[in-house]
Amino acid sequence: MKISKLKYIATLLLMAQLASVHSQDYKKSVKIRPVDNYGLSFKQLTGFENGYEISLSKIEYGYRLGALRVFQKPAWPLKSDKLFFCYGYGVHLSAGDGYDIYNPFKPFSKPRKYNRTYLSAGLDGYAGLEYRLLKHPLTLNLDYEPNFEFFGPAYFRSNHVLAAGISVVF
Repeated sequence: MKISKLKYIATLLLMAQLASVHSQDYKKSVKIRPVDNYGLSFKQLTGFENGYEISLSKIEYGYRLGALRVFQKPAWPLKSDKLFFCYGYGVHLSAGDGYDIYNPFKPFSKPRKYNRTYLSAGLDGYAGLEYRLLKHPLTLNLDYEPNFEFFGPAYFRSNHVLAAGISVVF
């Protein structure tokens, strides 16, 4: 009789604990972007769906190190708890060993290529969708990152990056 009561109490405690476990209430994630503009990023959430992201990306002739302030909101809170809209802002530092300069007045002409090293700082924007796989510690990401570079090879340059990635969350 005592054993069945203990089993009953242990089962109730276990069920109460499992009811509070959510695989996607994460604090940290590591994202891999395996396609064009590939890279690796680390995200740390500090508050309710707000946080910071640090990334290292391969760009056309070099690398980009960036830091973003990230905000996440449910995209359709009444319909799905899996899809989130993400947005934010940040800064980056790019370094490379070459660059192309396009002439905006001759859009069909080939760009001029320069093989010079450069270091460029810039501002970033960020918008994206995050789909959370609730049964697995993974998310699928589609990101759009417009960025503006100052003091670079062309003195002012605008880049638009569309990237897909997968994140491991913990």
